[in-house]
Order: sequence, then C-alpha cells, then structure tokens
Amino acid sequence: MKKGLILCLALVMAFAMVAQAKVMDPRTKLVPEDGDARVAKTTSSTKAPSIGLVVGATGYADAWRGTVGMAGKSIVVDPTGTYLGMAYGSVGKGALCNVEFAFSQDGGASWEIQRIASGLNIRIYNGIAFDADLTPYIVWQNRGTNSIQWSKDEGGLGGGFWMDPYVLAGPDSVAWYIPSLAIGGTKMMMSSFANNVSPAGDLSIHAVLSNDLGATWQDPWGMNPLPYGWNKWSYNEIGGQGWNLDEPDWMFSGSGDTVVSYIDVVVDTALYVESATYAGFYPAYKLSFDGGITWSAMKNFSQPPQYNYGGWWYLYDGAWIGDRPYFLYVHQDGVWNGGALFEMHPTVAGDFSTWTRNRISDLPGNQAGVIPGELNGGYVDCSSLSYDAAGNIYAIYQDYPKDNDGYEFFGVASTDGGTTWLNPVRLTNEMGALGTGPDALACWLEVAEFAGGDKIHMIFHDPVDAAEIYYWNVPTSTILAGTVRPEEITIAPKLVYSAGGGWGGPIDATMDTVSGIGDALVTYWSPIVAEGGTYQVQLSRTPDFSTGVWEWADAGLNVNYLGWTGAEVLVNTLFGLPEANVVWYWRVRSHKGADSSPWSEVYDFYYKGTTVNTTDWIPSGVEGTPTGATAPKFSLNQNRPNPVNKLAELSFTLPKSGNYSLKIYNIAGQMIRTLDGKGVAGQNTVTWNGLDNSGCKVANGVYLYTLNAFGNSATKKLVVVR
Repeated sequence: MKKGLILCLALVMAFAMVAQAKVMDPRTKLVPEDGDARVAKTTSSTKAPSIGLVVGATGYADAWRGTVGMAGKSIVVDPTGTYLGMAYGSVGKGALCNVEFAFSQDGGASWEIQRIASGLNIRIYNGIAFDADLTPYIVWQNRGTNSIQWSKDEGGLGGGFWMDPYVLAGPDSVAWYIPSLAIGGTKMMMSSFANNVSPAGDLSIHAVLSNDLGATWQDPWGMNPLPYGWNKWSYNEIGGQGWNLDEPDWMFSGSGDTVVSYIDVVVDTALYVESATYAGFYPAYKLSFDGGITWSAMKNFSQPPQYNYGGWWYLYDGAWIGDRPYFLYVHQDGVWNGGALFEMHPTVAGDFSTWTRNRISDLPGNQAGVIPGELNGGYVDCSSLSYDAAGNIYAIYQDYPKDNDGYEFFGVASTDGGTTWLNPVRLTNEMGALGTGPDALACWLEVAEFAGGDKIHMIFHDPVDAAEIYYWNVPTSTILAGTVRPEEITIAPKLVYSAGGGWGGPIDATMDTVSGIGDALVTYWSPIVAEGGTYQVQLSRTPDFSTGVWEWADAGLNVNYLGWTGAEVLVNTLFGLPEANVVWYWRVRSHKGADSSPWSEVYDFYYKGTTVNTTDWIPSGVEGTPTGATAPKFSLNQNRPNPVNKLAELSFTLPKSGNYSLKIYNIAGQMIRTLDGKGVAGQNTVTWNGLDNSGCKVANGVYLYTLNAFGNSATKKLVVVR
C-alpha cells in the first residue's frame, strides 16, 4: 500500500514537473496556434521528380514572396554544408500567413520545422542569416499590422529558444515592405522599404545597424523615436522622390569596414520624360568605408549601350567574395533583348571607380517562339549568386533550354574571380513536372550564398500551385564541368522587327510601306552584340546585295536600334534614305575584333518618304568595300613549302583591311599556335617557324591551320617533316 502511494505521488510530481517545464520552456513559443506541434519533421521520402526534397507546405500562391531572393537570403548554409536553415511562409488560419523556419543538420537529407510567428498578412517577404555560431536570425514583414519584425534562436540552430518577435518598425499606417537582413562578423544590418510614407511618393528606405548582433544599435542607424522607429537611409537619389525603388541588400567586407549596398532599379528621369516610355532604368549601389555609419551618394552602374534604353534591372543578388563584392542582375525587356544575366565586380579590389561587367547567360535565340528551343537564352529569371572555399563563383538561374520552350535551371561558373566565365550547364530536365497552371514551367529559385562543402544548396517552388517548398543541391563539379565560353559574337538569324514599331518585315507577299513621322524611320534587332563590339547595317536595291549597297556611316554603331520617331530621340538619328519611292532590302551583323557574325536574314520595305539622305548612308560594296571597286575575295592558300621543314609561309587574301584570326591545330583539334594580326585588303603572308605557343618545336605530323576574318572562315592542312 505504501509502495503504491509513493508511486502515485512520484507520478503526480513528475507530471507537475513536466507541466511546469512546459510553462517555463521558451520553446513553447513555437506553439502559436491550438494543437500545433512545436517541431515537425519532414517526410524525407517525399520528392519531386528526381529534382528536390519536399521540406514543407506553403499552401498559397504568394509563397514566392518568401523564397525568391531579392533582398537578403531565404536559405543559408555553414561552410561544411552540414547545417542549413531556410525561412518561408505557409498559409495559416483564415488564410493568414505563418513564418516557418526549417533546418537540417545532415546536409539537407532531412529537415525539421519550427513555427516562428503566425497570423500575418498573406504576403510575406523574409530574410535569414547565420552568425558565426550558427545562430539563425530571421526578419519578416507583417503587413497585417504594417510592421517589420525579427527574431533569433538564442539556443542556436535547432534549439527552439526563439525570442519574442522584436518590432523594428510600426505598427503604423506605413506599408513596410521587403525587409532585408545581413550579418558580417558581429555586425548586423536590417532595412525595409516604406511604400507610402508621408509625404506621398517618398518611397524611402529605412535601416538599422548593430555592431553586436542586435544587443545595441549604432547611431545614426539606431532605434530612434521617429514616426517609423528608425532612420531614413535613402530615397531614390538618382530618380528623385516619387520614383519607385526596391529594397537594397547588404554586403560586408572581411574586416567589416567596407559595406556595399546594392539596389534594384532607379531611373534617369530626364531620359524617362524625354522618351515618354519605359526607359532610363539602372541598377545602383551605395558605399560605406566606416562600417556602415556614413554612406556615399547613390551611384548607378554604367550599362552596355544597347541596354540603356528600355527594360529594367531586377532579380538581383550579391556576395563579398575574397577581396571584393560581386553582383548579379537580370535585365528584362521582353522580346527586344529578352532576358540577360550580368555579373559585375570592381576590376581592382578596393577601387570602385572601374567595374568589370560580364553577360554570363546563354546568347538569346531568335525569340520568335515558333520552334521549340528558339527561346534559349532569352528568358533569364531568378538569379542567385554562390561561391565555394576555393573562390569559384557560381550563378544559378532559370532560362529556356535549346530543346524546348519551358524553364529549366542552369548554372554557370567562373574559376578566375569573374574575369572569364564557362558556358552555362543545364541542371534540370523536368521542371514542367511541377505544377499545372499556365506558369507551371517556372519555379521560383534561390541559392545559398556559400557553396557549403562541395554542393550548391537551393530552394524552389512552383509559383502557381505553391503547394510545397523544395530543397535541392547540385555538386559544384557539375557546373565546373562547363566548357570554355566562346567569344560572344553572334546575331539572331531573324530580327525582332516588330518591337517598338520596327521597319521592314521579312520578304514575303506583304510589302511593308514606311513613311513615318517626318519621313523618319526606326528599327530594332536582337540579340545584343558582344561587349565592346559594334554593328554593321546595310541597305541594297537588290535582295542578294549585289548592287546598289549603302552602309550606315557610323562604323561604331553599338546599339541595337536605329532611327528617330517623333517623340523619342534615340542615340542615332536617321532622316530619310538614299533614294525615295523604291523598295529597299536591309540586313545587319555584329563585329568584335577580327570576328564577325553571319548576316541576319534580309528584310524589305517600300520607302515612300520625301527625304533623301546620302550623308548618314554612304555608298558601299558588298562586305563594306567602296562602290565601283573590285573587292578582293576572301581566300586561304596552301602553305609553302609543304611538307614543312623549318619555316612555312601561310598566305591569304582579305576583302578589306582589318583584324584576322589565324590559328594552328594538331590533328586532335588542340590549338598549338596563335598567329592573329591585322591585315590589309588583298594579299597577306604570315611566316610560321614551327614552334608552338610555348616556344617548343612541334612534332612531325599533320596539322590544320584556320583563318577567320570578317565573318568568313577557311581551313587548310599542312605536314611537318624534319
């Protein structure tokens, strides 16, 4: 009897202790709704078709607002690739939103979920970061109360000791939007975009800075008794107040002294008003050299001339890698240039006056969308930057592949600090298996900034069905296996003649007639020319360009549009044509150095204007040679002597003076010697001494030598016998 009483008392005490522990345990904060479990484990066997592990449910179409990385990150990983965390939104009671934190301690093989907050407005952006001790920090917007909130797990990753949400801004009448979070050492910076600050149209960014991870706040970016709780960091300093500006992201140097903030879009208001259309948008940045206390004025990145007009810069990401920051920006402008992914970084570390810019996505196709694969390279989306311990840089993004017109994931790498880039590698082949809506082939994608271990870690989900958040990883070796990127010198076989009212359609039964405002013309073509290249535009009275050829006088035409249309003044102004009331045929190609692309298809139109212009159009023979002259033909001659014992004379004919590329290959196709140069119109001779590029004698055998110039190519065989 006594034993039974003691046992009963022990059980009562045990239950009381458990109950008391539940009351005092900070992890009870993870139970914001009746009946919710504190920690939920994922079903590790639940997978998308071979391309992802389902981590958790979202349940609402705006879930992408918590997974697409434009400000801060939604997925983070430690350097070893063992510990990962992600933040996202899920639908809650009454269609409100919850903030979920998922974490993995086994390299992403399995996940556990903690609920951080609930009852929020259904549109939620969020950001996440780890500190050096793997403590997770999350910031999010609560548009139900118009506030920005943040929290951290004081127990470290998986501890579940999340502090009560700390309100950074609001609640008030301001629509706080797209919060951002970044940690560098012990520094932490958070910010948010105020969408309707008084006075109306302010559209400013407010920020807070802490040097001790949120314990205290650094003036002037502290928790100030202002109407919105913190200080205004910036408005649109280039476009002026009233012009839209999205949320910035932040990058800390290794020392923490230099901080770079990069911003979505600003606008050149003069160009915008002058063109009366969607123009003058640029990505921009600000700098601090004292740890984020004082900041430079906003500066915009200079862009390729053909990208200065139309479209906008969006879906950006960045990281401080080694001794300098790196940026990704997607440029989007529909069918004109399509989408293109650019990487930018300071050419010299510490010098922010000169930037290296690379377009690293595939060259666009013709963008007509008639044949599967024609959209390849033309619809870049959801870019995300990552890097590994060796300093290799990776860009992961969506694009259309060569074999179908549906989104897939691609990765592209640089192994030399962004100086050169490999060819993009297609990473998926079945994204269409996710979702059923009209946009089901597009999955919102975000990648962890650090390639933990030897993998690129990412999250994605279908923006239409939005049923689940997927985790996936790809070995870095897959992307590093990309082939060497060739010189970008190309042009579409067809032109985007309809964009912006372009003139001259294809040669068909319908003749385009052009008179235009004030007898003026305008045309556009796609895609862009290689960086540093130019365009050559020709007119002719015959479709084979055998007679009556005229060429645009500006030999350095570096924009992919030409003309003038009344209200909008473009870089190049064109009044009239060499002859009126006739049919003209036209074509275009691109140049860079000694290389030329093939000519585009030939287009035609009837010009019935009254203005005759022989100033901006100059007479030209085929391939740009003077009218009336007999142009020398491109040709490559057989080497002399053959076989080669000591010296070989390689002679060739060029149609005009300019750069040429002459290279020698062994029978295995490996280039062994480069003999590039600048030749004259007519006969040219180059002497080869039988040495390779290293100065060593080549072995006896068969070799090939190839000449490229002005869009032409020829190859001959030679034999070395000593």
